[in-house]
Amino acid sequence: MEAPVGLAYLLCRILDTVEDAILPIDERKALIELFLKGLESPDHLNEFLARAQSTQALETGDDCSLLKESRTVVGHLKDLRPEVRAIFLKCIHEMGEGMILLLDQPHIENEEQLSRYCHVVAGTVGELLTGLYCLTHRVDAEKTKALWADTEAFAQGLQRVNIAKDAGKDHERKVSFIPGFSASSKEALRLHHRFCHQIMPHLQGALRYTLSIAPSSPYRQFCALPLLLAVQTLAKIAGHPEVFSLDKGPRIPREDTMKLIDFCRQHAGNNSQLSTAFRLAAEPLWVTE
Repeated sequence: MEAPVGLAYLLCRILDTVEDAILPIDERKALIELFLKGLESPDHLNEFLARAQSTQALETGDDCSLLKESRTVVGHLKDLRPEVRAIFLKCIHEMGEGMILLLDQPHIENEEQLSRYCHVVAGTVGELLTGLYCLTHRVDAEKTKALWADTEAFAQGLQRVNIAKDAGKDHERKVSFIPGFSASSKEALRLHHRFCHQIMPHLQGALRYTLSIAPSSPYRQFCALPLLLAVQTLAKIAGHPEVFSLDKGPRIPREDTMKLIDFCRQHAGNNSQLSTAFRLAAEPLWVTE
C-alpha cells in the first residue's frame, strides 16, 4: 500500500495548498475545480498549471513547488489498477468538492458543520485507506464490515484532536473549528476541556478499527501510532492551563514519541497490549473529567 498512499498524500497536498493560498475565495474555487477536472483531462490540467504558476501567492514554498509538479503527480494515476484508480478519484473529487463548499463557511457553528468539515479533510482519506486495505488484503466480509463501520470514527477522532491541539493558534488566526468556542472567553478552558472529552468515543471507534486490521499487516502499525499519539495528546491538553499558549502549550516530549514508535513496531499486532496502551494513555483524561 505504500506507493499508492504516497501518491494519495501528494494529491491531497495539492488541494490543501490551493485551499490555504492567500487568494480570493472565487479564485481558489476555480483552481480546485480545474485540478479536479485535470485528474482526467490533460487540457484542464494544463490550464490549472498555467493559472497556478501565474499567481504570485502560489510561487514559493515547498508545497508550491509540488504544485508545479502536478502533471507528474497526476500522471501516476494512469499506472494504478482501474479499481485502485477509482478509489483515488472518488476520494480526491469528494475532498475537492467539499473544500469548495467549506470556503463559504469560515466558522464552524454546530456539530453538523464540524462533522462535515472533518469528513472532507480527513474522512475522505480514511475511506481511501480502508478501500485500499480491503482491496489489497484478503479481508473477509465480517472484518470488512467492521472496518467500514469505524472508518469515519477514526478520521473524526484524529482531526478533532488536531483541532483541540491547535485551538490557540486558530484563535490567533481568527478562525474557529469548535462550535460555540472562543479562546478569549472566560469559559474557554471549560469548553475546550468538554470538547476534548467528546472526542473519546471517536477514538474508541478508531481503536476498534485498528484491532480489525490483520495483526501482521504493516497497516496495523500505520494506524496504531497516530491513534496512540492522539490519545496521549488529548490527555495532555485537556484542562491544561496553558493549552492556548502559543509558546508554552503542552506537548508530548520527543522521547515519549520515540517510545511510542518503538512500542508500535514491537506490539501493534498484539490486541491485548495495544488495548492496554490505549487505556493507559487515556487515564489522565478521565482523572481531569
